[in-house]
Amino acid sequence: MVFLRTKKKNMTEENKRDGWTGRCRSVRMSAVILILIMLTASISTAAADDEETGAAGIRYLEAGTSYTHFTNDLEDGNTQFLSLLFSRERSYQLRVAAERSSRWGDSGFGFGALFTTYFARSWSVGVGASTGSGKFILPDYRIDASIGKAFLPQRNLLASVGFVHEQSKGPNYYDRIAPSLQWWAGSHWIFGGFFNYDIGQPGDTSTKSGGLEVTWFDWQQHFVGLVVELGDVNYTQVGPTDFLVAYKQVSMRVYFTQYFNPTTGMNVRGDWGTSDLYDLYGISVSFFTEW
Repeated sequence: MVFLRTKKKNMTEENKRDGWTGRCRSVRMSAVILILIMLTASISTAAADDEETGAAGIRYLEAGTSYTHFTNDLEDGNTQFLSLLFSRERSYQLRVAAERSSRWGDSGFGFGALFTTYFARSWSVGVGASTGSGKFILPDYRIDASIGKAFLPQRNLLASVGFVHEQSKGPNYYDRIAPSLQWWAGSHWIFGGFFNYDIGQPGDTSTKSGGLEVTWFDWQQHFVGLVVELGDVNYTQVGPTDFLVAYKQVSMRVYFTQYFNPTTGMNVRGDWGTSDLYDLYGISVSFFTEW
């Protein structure tokens, strides 16, 4: 575990370099915002296409809140979120989400979108972008991309590889390669596993983590699941210039979904984690409707 506190630069050349970095970051931020606008604008087009063609489309709206308690005198956190998903069977899925988060003396608003398209019966490609305000708890910007394929005659074994680039509000950023596997076993069980390999900057800090998950479900009735993850966290920004780098963490998540009727229901999730810096205990509750 390494705790880094960045220092302000006073040298003229470094100030010039910081100015250039700031301009580059502004260009990248503008590109992310443009991507978000394009992805969001495609919602109305997709909805109109569904109505014209009569294709089977699903709209899913979810709103909720979460609360997290941190030990070691760290300020507790809370988040309120809203997400909207448009999906057409065997064609595409588009999700946009907004949140307001508060944690560790900072607060901010976040917005993101993720578009996934399906083709050749068993392949999928996804691309997404997000950004957030505040001093440090939300990233400056984040880019996601993935490719996946379904195997077996029922196409119930799903393999995917994801890529993430996330830039903090400070100088730190990381790139992630994340393979995963999910198996829908029979009519009531889902088993999965995932692995994350991160390279963080500055310093070429490499970290690995992974986990397993299991879900039991009765379709459109209830879902019960457990996720266990362990490994290293590449970095966490805990202040405007403070970062915790390459520390170990073990976490567990339990989630439950209950349908009230075929189109509405609620999600409840409990989180627990322990690391070199703090322990955490969290709960999240949300309500959803689909049409």
